[in-house]
Amino acid sequence: PGPFDFICANIIAQVIVQILPDIALRMGPGSKALLSGIITEHQAAVMEAVKKAGLECCEEIRQDEWLALAVTKSRS
Repeated sequence: PGPFDFICANIIAQVIVQILPDIALRMGPGSKALLSGIITEHQAAVMEAVKKAGLECCEEIRQDEWLALAVTKSRS
């Protein structure tokens, strides 16, 4: 189903990396996803998966050792 304008995933980084291709498929042009529940030491792996999925990080939110990333799908 989809596309969706907004998707939220609050789970561990390893699972986010696994499901990012499916999330990207369900996002419409210009839509956003919030990926949270990420320990900062796993940021590089998640960012790599974001790029591989054809998405772009538009905001990072940090609290202690936790990280949330807002990502978007290009309109083009």
